[in-house]
Amino acid sequence: MAMMNNKNKKNIFLFGNLTYKISKILLNECRQIFFEKFKFYLPEPVNLKKYHSFLNEKYLLRIKKKNTILIILFLIKINQKNYNICIINKKFYFIHLLFDDKIYVNGTVFIGDLIEQNNNWFFFINDLIYLNGNILLKKKKFSKRLILCHDILRNKYKIKDKKNLNANFLTFYIKLTGYFLFNHFDLIKKNTVLFKSENDVIDFYYNHDDDFSYNGGGSNSNNNKKHLKIINNQEKLFMVKKTQQTDVYLLYEINSHEEFDILGIFSKKQSNYLKHIFKKVNTQTLLCQYNNFFNCWILKM
Repeated sequence: MAMMNNKNKKNIFLFGNLTYKISKILLNECRQIFFEKFKFYLPEPVNLKKYHSFLNEKYLLRIKKKNTILIILFLIKINQKNYNICIINKKFYFIHLLFDDKIYVNGTVFIGDLIEQNNNWFFFINDLIYLNGNILLKKKKFSKRLILCHDILRNKYKIKDKKNLNANFLTFYIKLTGYFLFNHFDLIKKNTVLFKSENDVIDFYYNHDDDFSYNGGGSNSNNNKKHLKIINNQEKLFMVKKTQQTDVYLLYEINSHEEFDILGIFSKKQSNYLKHIFKKVNTQTLLCQYNNFFNCWILKM
């Protein structure tokens, strides 16, 4: 994977328009700094066999991509020079990336998945472990770490046109992994779903190919039958009731008060609006709109 050539028995790494000789001393220094100062443990995800036992916890969900390589991206400043290091199975590779100079001070560590798409390599950031030498794992909620990642990619990451890069460079584009709210679990009909806790380091996964079903919420068989006759963008009034779970709201029929479905929430704007109107009350009558793409009712805004 590393784009390196042997010349005069020394490791040569092409970087920008310059050629740097990466000595074993520098390579060993990077390894020593990382393993001594950046200590963290991320256990393997655990198979989620009892989905119901986690209903009272706050989790964010993501779909596990296929054919990915789990990597650590280590940004560090050594002797006033910035180095981007890709770590795969404890092997270190120097790569070409452009970040704001301040990100490298004292070391920053990301973890995520490397995947090839349309002959290009992409690094999807799953988490931010260290920022400028300060460990964030366990000390800052996961949603807060995601906000920091978003800020870094938006304001401190410089995307360079690949056409201007030498073909010998090892490089990739960087994106932030997309996460879903907990109540969207029933909308995902296939693939492996990973559950990320706000406060715990242990992740869980659920494989939709397993012989397992969850009968709560919007995906039960009775509700699916109701959806069959509904056309896209159809509007309907529901009695909406909040629950103890964040961003989980139940829909009830106006006349019969029968539980009907779960309200779909697909934007931060909707989430914030609902939190505002339910701040002092538990029930509201709201106009909803059916969305065929997500196969659920969403708030009409």
